[in-house]
Amino acid sequence: MGQIQAAVERIALREGHGAGPLPAAFHLLDLCSNLETAVERRDLPAVGLSVASLYATSSWIADVYGVALKKSYQDLGHNATISKLIDDRRATGRHREIGEVLALSRTSLTDIMRNIALYSHGYGSGGEDAFGPLSEVIAEFQISLLDLGVFLELDLVEVLENGFHDRALDAFSGGDHNPRQAAAVKQFAPIANRTYCPFAVTANLWGAPEYDPSLSVTEHVRSSVGLLHHFTRAALRETMDGFIYSFPASEFGQDMVQIGNLLRTLIETLMKCDETEARTLREEDLLNDKWRFSFDGEDYFVPVFAPLYGPGHNRFTYEVRDRVFILLQPNSSFHRRMGSKGQDIRSQIRQRFRDGFQPYDNSKELEPGRFLQAEGSRSESPKWYRKDDA
Repeated sequence: MGQIQAAVERIALREGHGAGPLPAAFHLLDLCSNLETAVERRDLPAVGLSVASLYATSSWIADVYGVALKKSYQDLGHNATISKLIDDRRATGRHREIGEVLALSRTSLTDIMRNIALYSHGYGSGGEDAFGPLSEVIAEFQISLLDLGVFLELDLVEVLENGFHDRALDAFSGGDHNPRQAAAVKQFAPIANRTYCPFAVTANLWGAPEYDPSLSVTEHVRSSVGLLHHFTRAALRETMDGFIYSFPASEFGQDMVQIGNLLRTLIETLMKCDETEARTLREEDLLNDKWRFSFDGEDYFVPVFAPLYGPGHNRFTYEVRDRVFILLQPNSSFHRRMGSKGQDIRSQIRQRFRDGFQPYDNSKELEPGRFLQAEGSRSESPKWYRKDDA
């Protein structure tokens, strides 16, 4: 399953390909309708085509939301090697009636749609407790497809191989913003791949829409609010690690005053646009040691990375010298990654940075000082929340 998911990601990386989760979800509905028609007619070539397309599309949705399908299969007690998994399904799935298999696929598809509806628009009623997250239901959906193939005696390995061709995702591609393949995520990749944080290289990041110089920073941030709500709701149930903004350093990163103004505008705008609790940024609040930045009910850590920082700094941008990045890391990601050994893991991470000659100690800093660090270890962190003093 890991190789299948990697193949889908390579297809999505193709230049010009873009799609949002909602078009993919509606494409799943169309494909399932085609599948049921083909099954009814016993049109095996059409069944194989539908199964392959459903696998590719559902794998793409898994990738967008950071679902590691290999782990999902294993968590459900299944073998994650596709050929062995198919053998297992042949041994255990033949006793099912085809109507039962189709019913299971419909149930799983419904739960996929409910998750995406929840993440895209929110329910607000607590109804999400009635169905599992995508990390569960996509694997269940794909297992039902394999069972269908077993029942109809398809060559499932060949079916799946044929499904992962270069144009596999074109049916629902278009001009929608693809947050997983956003320019900001690609620009940040050299930093994620080289930082000493052990979780960075596998982090699932979403990117805000590309910065439009014809807009003010406030207007640009407002344009991202709906996507950030989507990300926040998904992060509570899936493995989502960060939402990233990217700005040109030539305009926003020449000195700490510029960077501080940028950070303040972003935080201030998000606070005002927060549907859960719209509020204003007040210096007295930020100077309280219990203050945390939150959006849509989720606490976020907001580190700034800029070319202004030197190679001995933990916010160094490596070869990316033309961008300033503001990363929103949800608290749910920290808890999921660190589990019950959070303090030990934090100590280990700090040690990794020390060993790499990028030491940091923010234990005496208030939260705002951890967002935008000083250039030097002995300097005072910028007071970016003050309009007259960044």
